[in-house]
Amino acid sequence: PGPEASWTCPRAPVGRPPAGNLLGVNSRPSRAPSVRIPAVPVAMTPAPVTSVELAGEAPGEAVHGEGVDVLAVPVASRPTPDADGAPQVEPGPGTAEVLARHGIDLATLVRVERLRARVGEVTRVPLLVSDDPTRRLLLVGMGAGTPADLRRAAAALARVVRGRAGLATTLGAGGTAEHTRAVVEGLVLGGYQPPSAGLRPRTDSAPVPRVVLFGRHSPEALRQGVVHAAATVRARDLASWPANVKNPRWMVERAQEVAEAEGLKIEVWDGGRLRHEGFGGLVAVGAGSVHEPRMVRLDHRPDGGGAADQRPV
Repeated sequence: PGPEASWTCPRAPVGRPPAGNLLGVNSRPSRAPSVRIPAVPVAMTPAPVTSVELAGEAPGEAVHGEGVDVLAVPVASRPTPDADGAPQVEPGPGTAEVLARHGIDLATLVRVERLRARVGEVTRVPLLVSDDPTRRLLLVGMGAGTPADLRRAAAALARVVRGRAGLATTLGAGGTAEHTRAVVEGLVLGGYQPPSAGLRPRTDSAPVPRVVLFGRHSPEALRQGVVHAAATVRARDLASWPANVKNPRWMVERAQEVAEAEGLKIEVWDGGRLRHEGFGGLVAVGAGSVHEPRMVRLDHRPDGGGAADQRPV
């Protein structure tokens, strides 16, 4: 049913069948009363999407960024184990500078906290500097530092910093464009939350609204990562939206929003046009709903129309 529809719940008759007819086959059918339960429209709200931006080269500057209350630096694991058979942990980009600024010894942390720098392992380090605006310092395990490792590490970090004001990190700094894109996608998608009905506040579980990447990163890889992650978030939102809200008309409205924002050509078939042009399958399936079916076509043409032999998507 749609947001303004209602549904009927039949109530079974109470009691035993007439005497001599335990199955009640020949008994007179009784009319079951029904209870009408109106469907209440639900206002769904999508969760905010994490924005990612580039900053300066020095990771120590991250703590002075406006709205940043968490600083995360990476640690890597060396494939050759130490004398005790445990993997050796070494600082990642910017980690040594940040730890030195706070007077923290990595070897002591490894021993006390049993750090292994496994992919996605996040360790909180208490800060005792009262005038430091950064309230939390995190060490993030990035394993061998491959793009796949960085994507998983960034996703784990994004889950840990849900509900925080802002994050600064050097994760993926100094790597290739593929490394930067993996970090961006992991940060945006790792903290994703589905749309909610707003019945209770989600401040503590909301994705961190802002991430600042320090160190050397590819600006083009950042842009590609943001675009790819945003498209994935949109697809997840559409899939997570309640079915009693996303009827065909609602889906057409979302497609029109995408077309307007991205400069796409849109064409919509309503129920009458579908019947007229012989879309019998769509019409037959749509007949089972109070909402008429729709079909949407979106066309993307590159700037200038593209070559003559290129087909639009």
